[in-house]
Amino acid sequence: MRVVRTYGRERSETSRYTIGNHVMVRQQLFVWWWTRMIELIWEVLIPLASIALLLYGGSARAPERLTIGEVTCSWSI
Repeated sequence: MRVVRTYGRERSETSRYTIGNHVMVRQQLFVWWWTRMIELIWEVLIPLASIALLLYGGSARAPERLTIGEVTCSWSI
């Protein structure tokens, strides 16, 4: 009788363990994808902001409207 009970519970225990790991792996993949997307956004956003600053400063500096200090101070406000 004990042998039957032991093997009967082994199947349910294995099933519970597998389902628990499956959920954990899915959550880890979900978090990994979100962090990767955030990294990608930052990797694109920072260079675009730098380019925008250079274009703005260059277009305003060309006709002698702004000094270099005024360009950098206007973006830090």
